[in-house]
Amino acid sequence: MKKSLFKNMTLILTGVLIGALFFMKMDWVPAGLAALGDDRKTILLGNRNFDLKQFDNIPDPSPRFRAVSKEMLPTVVYIQVSGTAKTNGNPFRNDEFFKRFFPDYPQNEQPNGGGQRVVGSGSGVIVSDEGYILTNNHVVESADEDGLKVILFDKREFPAKLIGRDPQTDLAVIKIDAKDLEVAPLGDSDKLEVGDWVIAIGTPLSQNLSSTVTAGIISALGRNIGIIGDRYGIENFIQTDAAINPGNSGGPLIAMNGAVIGINSAIASSTGGYQGYGFAIPVNLAKKVATDLILDGKVKRGFVGVSMREMDGTLSKALGLAAGKGVLVQEVVADGPAEKAGIKQGDVILKVDGTDVSSGSQVQAIVASKRPGDAVKMVIWRDGKESSFTLTLVERNSLGSLASVGESGLDSEDEAVAQNASVSKLGVDLRPLTKAEMTKYKTETGLMVNKTKQNGFSDLAPGLVIVEVDRREVRSVDDVNSALSKKEKGDAVLLKVKTPDGQAQYIGVTIL
Repeated sequence: MKKSLFKNMTLILTGVLIGALFFMKMDWVPAGLAALGDDRKTILLGNRNFDLKQFDNIPDPSPRFRAVSKEMLPTVVYIQVSGTAKTNGNPFRNDEFFKRFFPDYPQNEQPNGGGQRVVGSGSGVIVSDEGYILTNNHVVESADEDGLKVILFDKREFPAKLIGRDPQTDLAVIKIDAKDLEVAPLGDSDKLEVGDWVIAIGTPLSQNLSSTVTAGIISALGRNIGIIGDRYGIENFIQTDAAINPGNSGGPLIAMNGAVIGINSAIASSTGGYQGYGFAIPVNLAKKVATDLILDGKVKRGFVGVSMREMDGTLSKALGLAAGKGVLVQEVVADGPAEKAGIKQGDVILKVDGTDVSSGSQVQAIVASKRPGDAVKMVIWRDGKESSFTLTLVERNSLGSLASVGESGLDSEDEAVAQNASVSKLGVDLRPLTKAEMTKYKTETGLMVNKTKQNGFSDLAPGLVIVEVDRREVRSVDDVNSALSKKEKGDAVLLKVKTPDGQAQYIGVTIL
């Protein structure tokens, strides 16, 4: 029985082998391609000849990455923070998209061996052979007086002293007493371009991952992500896809010439971890802040005295500017540098000290790199032409406030509603202001948006007050219609409006 079974198996295997040789001879292909015919076997490959030999003479970038990493690793430190946490629980909640690198994730207080309560940790970079270390404000702001410890690349540990913090830029400087320190060279962040290679070094997530090196590119420049909780916060972030996580806070972002060009500060994430969107503070701003903190213990920063908004396509069209150019001046502080220099609401800032600007964050970053008393040159677009202005910066606390307004409106809401009228070109119903509304909105002129029609503009929501139409002050619906009389369907018009808190804004709308 066994011999018979063995004989049958031998015959079957011999038949399979002969069949395989036969089909190889026949240039056999899988049935799915054979059905297409021999001349269509490469249908999914296209007709492009991809010759890798063209890259043979391009140098391997690995040696440069290795060299930069080797030189810069000793300049990056791990910072351990002890104190009382200012936040409870997990700061990386999923309902917030943009996250600072709060000290080590998760940020629950835990007692350490010395009885103190550990807030967390972060990274830093040595910027002086005297022991000064640059890091993030949010890394050290919760530390007790003796709650800072620095661990170097060579594992030496030192207590650290807080030199100064600047919440408006999320930067801080600490100091250790140590010798033979490797100091990081600081580069020029103004020379960065999207697509440049960069390296990030730090201690993500825990001390077990100290001295982690990752690489990526510059994804974008001049990002304002609204993460600094201060009206005068300065955000002009470098965006990168180099992998950085909580714990990388305060660590350097490094160009391929081996110089620091940013201080890692935040991520955009729905999970609290790396998703490809990291943000670093430009080193040119960091250098100025660090110098002030080291020499004076605080930052001396100049202010212009304006509020700004970015231009959109309709605003640009209404003002006769190319799309993407300039920053609109929304409001001017009374007796501030801008007003004294002759800059007005509705002006468009095109250049600051010779640099083209297209966002308020760019203007803020340039101004923040200067001190009170410094002069700043601005190129302004007004009435279809460019003009130059020179401002002398002052300290923020010396700026005046917006002028108060008198009372000259209607006595009652009923009287105002009775005078409600439609402006079809804007798709809104407008009415005069009452005296109380004039005080609330800080204006003596303008018309209340009472209703937005179905085909109206979402930007013109009920509760806004239109105070100017194409730079013409309006006090009645007739004034509005007169200002729009020469506008045709599809034309753009510039409106100055006020919000219930009295803030002025400019918006661009298209005539219906």
